[in-house]
Amino acid sequence: MFNSSGRWRAALTATAAFALLLPAGVAHAAPESAKINKAVLADGKTSSFLVRLKDQADLTTALKATSKPEKTREVYQAKVEFAASSQAGLQRMLTEQKVEFTPFWAVNALKVVGDADLARQIAKLPEVESIEPNVAVNPPPTFPATAHPKVNGVEWNLDRIGAPRVWNEFGTRGEGIVVGNIGLGVKFDHPALATQYRGRKADGSVDHNYSWGDVARICPSADPCDVRGGNDTRYTSVMVGEEGADTIGVAPGAKWIAASGCRFNPCDFASVLAAGEWMLAPTDLGGRNPRPDLAPDILTTNLIYSPSAGGEGFRALQKQLLDAWVTAGILPVLGSTSWLGYDFCATTSGLNRDDNSYTVGMFGPNNAISPYSGRGPGANGEVKPNITAPGATIRTAAADGGYSTVFGGDYGAAHVAGTVALLWSAAPSLRRDIAATRALLDRTAIDVNDTSCGGTAEKNNVWGEGRLDAYAAVRDAPREAVGGLTGKITSQDGTPLAKAVVTVSGAQTRTVVTDAGGNYELVRLAAGDHRVRVKKLGYRTATATANVPASSTVTRDVLLRPLPAHTVSGTVTIDGAPQKGAHVAVAGTLESVETDAAGRYRITLPRGEHELAVTSVPESCAGGRTVSIEVDADLAKDIALPRRTDSFGYSCAVGTEPYVAGTEVRPVGRQFIQLPFAFPFYGESHREIFITKDGYLTLDRTSRSNTNYPLPSYLSQVGAIYPFWEAGTSPDFSNPWLYTATLGTAPNRTFVLEWRNVAPMRDPESRLSYSVLLGEDGTIGFRYRGISNDLTAGSSATVGIEGKRDKAEALLFSYDRPVLTDGMSLTFTPQRHGLVSGTIVDAGDGRPLANATVKIGDEVTITAADGTFVKQILSDDHRITVSKENYGTVTREVDVEAGKRTTVDLALTTGR
Repeated sequence: MFNSSGRWRAALTATAAFALLLPAGVAHAAPESAKINKAVLADGKTSSFLVRLKDQADLTTALKATSKPEKTREVYQAKVEFAASSQAGLQRMLTEQKVEFTPFWAVNALKVVGDADLARQIAKLPEVESIEPNVAVNPPPTFPATAHPKVNGVEWNLDRIGAPRVWNEFGTRGEGIVVGNIGLGVKFDHPALATQYRGRKADGSVDHNYSWGDVARICPSADPCDVRGGNDTRYTSVMVGEEGADTIGVAPGAKWIAASGCRFNPCDFASVLAAGEWMLAPTDLGGRNPRPDLAPDILTTNLIYSPSAGGEGFRALQKQLLDAWVTAGILPVLGSTSWLGYDFCATTSGLNRDDNSYTVGMFGPNNAISPYSGRGPGANGEVKPNITAPGATIRTAAADGGYSTVFGGDYGAAHVAGTVALLWSAAPSLRRDIAATRALLDRTAIDVNDTSCGGTAEKNNVWGEGRLDAYAAVRDAPREAVGGLTGKITSQDGTPLAKAVVTVSGAQTRTVVTDAGGNYELVRLAAGDHRVRVKKLGYRTATATANVPASSTVTRDVLLRPLPAHTVSGTVTIDGAPQKGAHVAVAGTLESVETDAAGRYRITLPRGEHELAVTSVPESCAGGRTVSIEVDADLAKDIALPRRTDSFGYSCAVGTEPYVAGTEVRPVGRQFIQLPFAFPFYGESHREIFITKDGYLTLDRTSRSNTNYPLPSYLSQVGAIYPFWEAGTSPDFSNPWLYTATLGTAPNRTFVLEWRNVAPMRDPESRLSYSVLLGEDGTIGFRYRGISNDLTAGSSATVGIEGKRDKAEALLFSYDRPVLTDGMSLTFTPQRHGLVSGTIVDAGDGRPLANATVKIGDEVTITAADGTFVKQILSDDHRITVSKENYGTVTREVDVEAGKRTTVDLALTTGR
């Protein structure tokens, strides 16, 4: 196995029988330790987990270092020495017991292979802080897109951020800068990437030592490869790609290196840790002779994890890795991707939420935010993303050696990484100054006013500081004498004020927000006089002056006087039920709160008019709402949220309706089933469905990927229904697992499909049951029974419905989130449509007429063999026209009401 420090431990056996080597009864008699994440104990079988040790290396010397080589060397030496000392006892115990383990120095942790009994024994050691699951990580999905026309001879995205102007006016294309990528491998010899690869020598030969770390061992040879679909080849090409005059990268003069952080599907975080460690100190191909001086300047990765998969201990591991990069002088640029594909707030996760990450959202050619762009807030209420860049309809290099246009992924972050390469190449003094670089990118971004997830017009949780402007950042890079300004913002009684907005104006205008302790800091300010203006909701605006000396830092503390204020409180509900975790933000400010388990919120506001922007948690059927209030005393304001709907008009409702089981056993395996009625779905009628063991049904013959995706998945020609879509969901093939039933009488029948006693792919010992209820009226119901842990609750499953691929119609309830509960029901209803149905017969003999054309408004359908038709149609007054070859035409007026059925039976007379 491979490790960037060269220290590996291999087990003679990976033992799940560790307890047998201990005194009798010890392993099972000891109480379960609070140090162990429940997911590790719940597994019950041999697996890998992460042991996090107490304390971290002292990085004071690295923080004081002034050059990047010094910083990386000090971080490497301090962490390696500290990990070797603090892990010695645990490593010795594991070696003696022949347990497989992998040590990490960047986060002072070990990956251990064993079972719950082994975890309990390790937890007894005083040096152990916590034991976390080795959670699954995966890159965000990427989808094909239609190419967008070039602008002035270059790709639209490069033109939009002003990259060509930087190349032409400042004469820099990123020369002298190295970007690093942690992902699934890069096609190093792609024509757009071959020249920029750091491992390529002047004579055209290649040396992969220190430029390629195949930590996950994904490639069949020593050459870098891309065997997992091309995401990281595409990603790297957006940073540096160029083939002759065909430029697709922001900084085609920069160099790139890469490390593999994923081998299996799903990936595991331990591999990402190993790759992150390699980036701090790249090694030769054998994993030896680390060289921290060869670490990249900028680091990107699109390997993210589902936020439900790990607890606080796991998040601490992530933060330690992130902090190590920053302390070493490496700027991490990460994409803020929402796998949900909908405009939900609070959809940043993992490393993307942390204040030490520079997080990037995505927009498309029309400057509209991408539905796959994650929204804040981030950790501790910080505004996230930090900035937004092009990320949809991007032309990239492809793993097959060609080119393709895509959207999704984390291509916004690739644009920012390339921009930083341009900036540091043009202004070398910024190269080791991460804080100043971030501040420069922030203040030169183009503001976009969208406070739907909280924040202000200038800085909000949808766009961050705004749209990336690479040209403005390079143009405004400070080249004169600079200094710094720090201070603390407090109330008159000495209380530190977080989230106060500090604006400093002078030669340049800069804005920062105070941290939890009321502190602010501005680095690399132009020397001279500045005006300091401080604003916070509920306080009077205050001003001060500061003279910033060259090469020094001055302190200016500011006191704010409170305004008369009152309490606004109430309950947020959906369909009368309290909404837990709803985000209540004061529009135009940084102030926000979340509702408690009873749906209650409480916030203090000064007198005057305000707007409360309320958004719900992603795994909810609630939409968003903004309400206006006027505060002149304490105010009680309950807020009822509407149901969210998709583009067609489907909404969902969460309830506890009784479980409905099937009664007729069906054969094992995928199969087509004829429905007893025409089922209306996204405007079409269907009489057969295709059933799979993987927890979904389709209304066409389109097969699905062996991996579940967020919705819309773009896999469906006509439509699909996903009560529990999880690749490899395992029924017990020794027993029947699919049952059906037909309930009720026409026209109010319900067809039931039940998946009974199936197991999640990653937990074959668990069992759950779920059923789908297809209503003759077009409603869809899901029922769940046997939910007992995160996996059966949906932590690796997709739940929702989707319609036609070309219309991207879909209503996603949850994606890889453990939100299902035992006895829970979900009901999907078309809110804007009603049904028109009837039977067309021959007026002479009453014979049903098949293949008659029924036109309702602009919608057309054809009668079935029994002369019947059913059509979902928008509620309104419509004209219905029925015709058939050799027959006359009949016309009627119909009034269609949402959620109701209108019956129209008509007779056609033979034409003469």
